[in-house]
Amino acid sequence: MRVYKSIVAVALGGLASTVITVSAMSGTPASAAPPTPGVIANLWNWNWKSVATECTTVLGPAGYAAVQVAPPQDSMTQGGSVWWDVYQPARYELTSKFGNEAAFRSMVDACHAAGVKVQVDAVINHMTGMGSTSYGGYAFGKYNYPGLYTASDFHTPTCAIGNYGDASNVQNCELVGLSDLNTGSDAVRTKIAGYLDKLTGLGVDGFRIDAAKHISPADLAAIKAKLTGPAYFHQEVIAGGSGEAVQPSQYTGIGDVDEFVYGRRLREHFLSGQIKNLNGFGESSGLSVPSDKAVVFVANHDTERGGSTLSYKDGGTYRLANVFMLAWPFGTPSVYSGFTFGNPEAGPPSSGGGLVTDTDCSNGQWNCLDREMSGMVGFHNAVRGTAVANWTDDGNNLIAFSRGAKGWVAINNGTTAVSRSFTTGLPAGTYQNLAGSGSVSVNASGVATVSVAAKSAVAIRAGASSTPSPSPTTPPPTGTATVYYKTTWTTANIHYGINGTWTTVPGVPMDAPCAGWKKKTVDLGGAATFQVTFNNGSGTWDNNNGRDYTLGTGVSTVQNGVVTGNAADPCGTGSPSPSPSVSPTPTAGNTATVFYYKKTRGWASANIHYQPTGGSWTTVPGVPMNETTCADWAKKTIALGSAGGLKAAFNNGSGTWDNNNGADYAIGLGTTTVKDGVVRANAPEPCVPEPPDTTPPTVPTGLTTTASGTTVRVAWNASTDNVGVTGYEISRVTGTGAPLVRAAGATTYNDSGLDAQTTYAYQVRALDAAGNRSAYTTAVSVRTGDAPPPPTQGTPLGGDPRDDTIYFVMTARFYDGDTSNNRGGSQNIRSGNAANNDPMFRGDFKGLIDKLDYIKGLGFSAIWITPVILNRSDYDFHGYHGWDFYRVDTRLETPGAGYQDLINKAHAKGIKIFQDVVYNHSSRWGAKGLYVPPVYGVRDEQWKWLYSRKDPSAAYDPMVEHQGNDPDMTPAQNEMAKGRPYNGDLWSTEEPTGNTCRSWGTPTQYFSPEGYRIYNCQWPSPTSGMFPSALYHQCWIGNWEGEDSRSCWLHEDLADFNTENAQVQKYLIDAYNRYIDMGVDGFRVDTAVHVPRVTWNRRFLPAIYDHITQKFGAGKAKDFYIFGEVAAFVNDKWNRGSVNHSAQFYTWKERKDYSADDVAAALEQYDYEEQLGPGNQPTSTNAFLNGNAYHAPDHAKFSGMNIIDMRMHMNFSDAQNAFNNGKDSDDSTNDATYNAVYVDSHDYGPNKSGFRYTGGTDAWAENMSLMWTFRGIPTLYYGSEIEFQKGKPVDCGPTCPLATTGRAYYGDKIEGSVTASDFGVVSSASGPVATTLSQPLVKHVQRLNQIRRAIPALRKGQYATQGVTGQMAYKRRFTEGSVDSFVLVTISGNATFTGIPNGRYVDAVTGDSRTVTDGTLSISLTGKGNMRAYVLDLPGNPAPGRIGADGPYLK
Repeated sequence: MRVYKSIVAVALGGLASTVITVSAMSGTPASAAPPTPGVIANLWNWNWKSVATECTTVLGPAGYAAVQVAPPQDSMTQGGSVWWDVYQPARYELTSKFGNEAAFRSMVDACHAAGVKVQVDAVINHMTGMGSTSYGGYAFGKYNYPGLYTASDFHTPTCAIGNYGDASNVQNCELVGLSDLNTGSDAVRTKIAGYLDKLTGLGVDGFRIDAAKHISPADLAAIKAKLTGPAYFHQEVIAGGSGEAVQPSQYTGIGDVDEFVYGRRLREHFLSGQIKNLNGFGESSGLSVPSDKAVVFVANHDTERGGSTLSYKDGGTYRLANVFMLAWPFGTPSVYSGFTFGNPEAGPPSSGGGLVTDTDCSNGQWNCLDREMSGMVGFHNAVRGTAVANWTDDGNNLIAFSRGAKGWVAINNGTTAVSRSFTTGLPAGTYQNLAGSGSVSVNASGVATVSVAAKSAVAIRAGASSTPSPSPTTPPPTGTATVYYKTTWTTANIHYGINGTWTTVPGVPMDAPCAGWKKKTVDLGGAATFQVTFNNGSGTWDNNNGRDYTLGTGVSTVQNGVVTGNAADPCGTGSPSPSPSVSPTPTAGNTATVFYYKKTRGWASANIHYQPTGGSWTTVPGVPMNETTCADWAKKTIALGSAGGLKAAFNNGSGTWDNNNGADYAIGLGTTTVKDGVVRANAPEPCVPEPPDTTPPTVPTGLTTTASGTTVRVAWNASTDNVGVTGYEISRVTGTGAPLVRAAGATTYNDSGLDAQTTYAYQVRALDAAGNRSAYTTAVSVRTGDAPPPPTQGTPLGGDPRDDTIYFVMTARFYDGDTSNNRGGSQNIRSGNAANNDPMFRGDFKGLIDKLDYIKGLGFSAIWITPVILNRSDYDFHGYHGWDFYRVDTRLETPGAGYQDLINKAHAKGIKIFQDVVYNHSSRWGAKGLYVPPVYGVRDEQWKWLYSRKDPSAAYDPMVEHQGNDPDMTPAQNEMAKGRPYNGDLWSTEEPTGNTCRSWGTPTQYFSPEGYRIYNCQWPSPTSGMFPSALYHQCWIGNWEGEDSRSCWLHEDLADFNTENAQVQKYLIDAYNRYIDMGVDGFRVDTAVHVPRVTWNRRFLPAIYDHITQKFGAGKAKDFYIFGEVAAFVNDKWNRGSVNHSAQFYTWKERKDYSADDVAAALEQYDYEEQLGPGNQPTSTNAFLNGNAYHAPDHAKFSGMNIIDMRMHMNFSDAQNAFNNGKDSDDSTNDATYNAVYVDSHDYGPNKSGFRYTGGTDAWAENMSLMWTFRGIPTLYYGSEIEFQKGKPVDCGPTCPLATTGRAYYGDKIEGSVTASDFGVVSSASGPVATTLSQPLVKHVQRLNQIRRAIPALRKGQYATQGVTGQMAYKRRFTEGSVDSFVLVTISGNATFTGIPNGRYVDAVTGDSRTVTDGTLSISLTGKGNMRAYVLDLPGNPAPGRIGADGPYLK
């Protein structure tokens, strides 16, 4: 059970009754008694169809005893945006987001057929946190569930859990506001038992009791006693401190208990300790229940989000902990497979209405660990009941032990491979590695010499030998099928079904008639066909990607997923059992032997998915690379026939891919190695030790340097190498200074931002993959010229912001105009960006300047750019970790292409610049010029890689990065130091004078991810005393809908300003005045909700408008567009009932006088407005027509801050949903025609999805048609015009390459030249950008921009839906001065407009003209994303007629 957020929603009408009935069901439990111990697969939040498939194809064949599934009952719905809605039951009908009752029953039956028991996550402690509507369409109140529970069925009087030392409080009060069932009531117990009996009647075998800690053991025992049959229980009783009144041991008399301490301890040992200390791991290690009562796990859905255990994000470490769990004799193991996430609140991948989509382990959205652990499940089953023996460790992070004479495992959690001899306790033989690839040979003494790679494991067991088991050879009977299976497995079984009757898992052994083939003859009786799967007896299966193979009589071959019927004998003989002495004839044709390096990615195994030249791709995920090879490598030999090569991508079988950043790998004949993105053709076998490459590349020749202003172009001729040149290093020296070294992948380098009239000397050398470096070239000197003159300050363009459409770019990820300012930072290698040659700071202002015509050609007249101020953190390309608010980040600027240049050149093309600004927080290292906290640091052997040597003359400059070449550091330390800018200004070993951080420099109990001891005051935090309370807040946010969300830190990287302090206010106001002076046209305000509204209204907003007025005049101030991010990530009108946290709230002035002190005023305002609540907030008609008439809007109460339309954003899973929700909120917004409207962004997709929008091209087109014609200002996140990175995680920090996320580099798509002759009109384009501009959504958005620009009512008009029938249809009008524009719009479907003015209407899409004489116009329309916009022809305002040419959607 997690700490749920309270959910506030409006209860809907149409209540339905709910009656629990228990009747005879076709399903029956898999056994008549509670399940015996065995491995549980926790397929959390998988839908029923996917669970059924997994049981059949993976869990059953692998030997899993049970599957645990998500709560199946109907629950409150948040439209799929969150995962926790299913833990708020609405009724006990089986209508959940995972499927209906029929699908659930089918899932149970399928799992039982595979020999897998089914356990259900049962939520019986509570119901919901507030009334709403369920996934099944059932309306309910918090204490009223028609036909099920009334208020008398809940604990009264209501109270909140607050004292875990009081059992009554814990078990009789509400857990985070969830209505707490009175489980002491017999009536309630009977209804709960009825629900559980209903499930067992469908065949369910057991239950995981959610929140069992909050039900007294007596109540839970009484409920269990009411069940009509036996059922296995394991109970969620989270172990707290010894002072807690409720302990897990109190529940062992009822059933097993989920052992939470187990996963916490494993995290400590595997992440920050030494796994050698796991020797003897058990109750004496502080675990809360005995082994025979414990269900153990490395992670579950709560702990992976809360951080108390490891998670899939820990990569190989997480996998090793699971290997240990399955090998070690304690408890019943549970292997967890869930979905990947960036936002811990986000729900699983879902479709319309929040229904969970089918699990796809190959798309990166799911983590299918149950598959990776299949071999270890077989190990666990084989060694059950045996004792640990032959324990070995290296005193650190390598351990090995045997389990009796049945199994042996070695786990290396270290960073280097370990080779040694181990006593395994197993008989002599060769055994398959069940925890990875390859095999292990054990001699007659039971000893094996094994090399265990870093972050990997080896596990072998009796019965999993690599020696094939012979089968008797008998002549095939009539009605038979002879099956040949091509494989590199040493042993293969065929598991088959004839007329629905299958062999017992794992099937029957196949013979080995010749090299590379397995064979079995099967008696089909009278059947003409049968279904077949294959496995290696150790948990690895080939089931044709879940479809099974269908074979017929006679001879069939199965090779690389391809079935050939009536085939020739591939072993070249008609004999059913060829003589061993006959040498097989090799298959004719070309072959490619591919080696893939797994170690860097932490993969245990690899598949190759390939396409021979001129051929077809293999079926995803490809074929296993399972040929015997050495540690760290996977190998596959591929028969290509006449093909001369192939394209390939690789994956680990669990959804993680390496496809060469979307380009795939080109591989030729012969032996090829693929290592860390580098393809080496005609390579020696990597497992045969090569003589070390000690030959350096040749010295580059022809070095030239050319100065242009303060930029120097360095060029040279390429070097050669016996293996291959991998790059170059350019050394630059000024006078007698130390050389500064830069890296280049090509033979040119632009060095910009140099000092004017200064002589620089350059040298270049080449390097290869082995680290060999050539000698430097002879130095060539060059003198720079004059610096370019500073650009003149700009002036805002002005004009109503509603006339614009906005293109949103992350500057550092858009287009690289100058490579010399590219910087990867300290996380370049760890993130995987270095391997992709994709530094985090890649795009720049020059790139934006170069591509202004691309943006204009799309039709956009405003660009919203991410923050430009100088940032300071390990991963700050996004701009939200501001350190020097008075300085533009140097990684974005180059001479002649600074921020002022961008503003001026954009203005010259009629394009506005809206700058993202941050008032809420600074970087974790404070804000230069306001306060920079001193932190503890020490340059010892553990930490000197992190801390720069002190240099009084040095200052923080992210353009100057550590080169990783410090002779006083080890290679490993240099690698960690590489990319770090100077930080000697921050740290001190001695406690500085005036320090306020508590316990300066004392060691803590914590360790860094590298395993190093952490000290107090080493890292900034709000609670350490490190920051002065006058300037920074001193707490963490605990309630995101509470007052603390405005006065506490929201993230460890974001030091929260005390924005009610006058010194802080002046610092920020003065800083942002500098950018106003440069001529920016507006501010997008980041995290606006975390600053009290009264502070905005008193201080910051007036300061902005006053300064613009003084500088540029009142007209420019009126047109300056401020739009705030008031992040309400919910689907309701008011953010869970909290007005202070709702977007529209920030569009209003204060309506009461508060104390003069800003701190007191913020609290007074919060309490006052919260008490008034949603029902007493001001309303507005500014967005609405009066009938058909426009009226002058009343902005007297407007605060000055417009908003991002969070409600439409959250509901843009489909346009209709966004439209309905948008209309519902408009009366509470001061003027919704100014809302910034977008589908997705750099933070989230719709419904708070952690992935870029993946609704499909048609859905995108429909969303755009709505955004461009409905009220508000359309805003598009870069690349959405081509569905760039659709379905990719929005962000994963430095844990994965940027290229795999929604923040990938876009420049490759817009290389080439483009010229825009007008907004939405491209006169010429060449190169990749021309291809991009030809895409369907590009054409769509270009025409939408043309239409919108031509019709004032679409830009600034009020709207109405009265007298309008149609799904998305509305009328809009704008009247001002001589302008009078009236338009009728329908999107994607028919509409009828009644009561409209008579006259001639002309459609802007088709040019169709209609004359209305009776006030009615009916429009017929088909095509998702299509639209009609009929404009009334008025005197002085003629209808523009057809605008633009037909495209893929508007036609």
